[in-house]
Amino acid sequence: MALTEVLPNGSHLGTLKTNGKTITRKEKTIWIINQLKEQYPNLELSKVNVWDVFFTSAKVTAIDENWYRGEAMVFYTIDQSVPLSQALPDNTDVGIIYVGNAHKPTKAQIEAILHHKMPHLILNAIIISNITDHNATITGVSETYIGVTTINFKVTNFIEITGITGVVTNLVTANDGTLYAAIQKSDGSAAVFIKEKQERTFKKELLGITGEITSLTVDRYKNVYVSTKVAWNRGKVYKCDVKNTKFVEMTFLREFIIRSLTIDNHDHIYAVADEHGNNSWVFRRYTWQNQFWQIRSDGEYGKLNLIVTGADGNIYARNDQKRFFKYDSTIDKFISINKKDIQEEPNQLFDVPLKEGKDLLIYFASDQVANRYAASSTAVYQMVKGTNNWILMAGVTGEITSLTNDRAGLIYVGTKDGKVYQYHW
Repeated sequence: MALTEVLPNGSHLGTLKTNGKTITRKEKTIWIINQLKEQYPNLELSKVNVWDVFFTSAKVTAIDENWYRGEAMVFYTIDQSVPLSQALPDNTDVGIIYVGNAHKPTKAQIEAILHHKMPHLILNAIIISNITDHNATITGVSETYIGVTTINFKVTNFIEITGITGVVTNLVTANDGTLYAAIQKSDGSAAVFIKEKQERTFKKELLGITGEITSLTVDRYKNVYVSTKVAWNRGKVYKCDVKNTKFVEMTFLREFIIRSLTIDNHDHIYAVADEHGNNSWVFRRYTWQNQFWQIRSDGEYGKLNLIVTGADGNIYARNDQKRFFKYDSTIDKFISINKKDIQEEPNQLFDVPLKEGKDLLIYFASDQVANRYAASSTAVYQMVKGTNNWILMAGVTGEITSLTNDRAGLIYVGTKDGKVYQYHW
């Protein structure tokens, strides 16, 4: 009997799936024999020989002419694809993706973190789709992967600045973008750390401070000023010259608790202070003097808790009853004003209810394109220019203690657990 009567020449035996593994000729031969046994049950396999096995074909030759004569070619297909779930298990958490000023990652950002976390994964053999702010769908394509999986991740709008430990109490920036962080350490000491604009870590530490830090500011020459509260409800003001690494106490205002410091556009220092928590005063130190002098007001200040330099160059103060004061240089005293009288909002001057009073925004900043930023004690929000909605930003953890910006649009956030975050629009 001709072999082709039982096994037609050119028969296709199906697809050999390798799951991405390299298959030896012996393994291919075994697979072919098993397929012949399954698909051609009338074929007496002991009377034929499978040989000349190539990538997609083999010869089957009769070895007992009492049974069969001749030979037949058989063909098959090799499938080297891998189940995608084998290379990338479903619901894999790939970690945190930095998304900059967006609210969800791009395909390129997802590819980058997959390449970093799973270098074995062949990126040109997958399709990324259905991207949200916490997951994406991954589909296998071509001859490499088959199937669909989901990856999970967290997005962050911020990158973390390293190099400090302790509670971040205050953040300020100099005109050139240098960042200063006031730190209260676990042993009770305090310091100020410095990060140059292009760096990702704090590398310089200014020492010589005692007490609980209440305020931090820096002038145009990068001289740093810190106020602290010490024992017996007394305060201190320190200065660190730009060329030094240690603070020197300015021997003034020792009888007062300094609540807040600011510097105007002429580098004059203004200090809000009170005596044992009673009524407050505002003091000023001119650049050419060493002494602080009291500035009058048109009435009682009450308990002042904040003084700031506004974007309009004016000096504003606020008390604990949300009354506002503005320095009038023509009469050299602070005058009481209404909130509506403030044309340009100084950072941190206003508390803004969010979500019908469920949250309170207590820190403010803005970037170079006039987007606004605000923080409560637990979250950071952004209001894009031209809109009227605060949008929750992602990536900051811990109790927020400070929010500031520099002239180039970088936004910085400090937290109680010693972390500083940076955001760039």
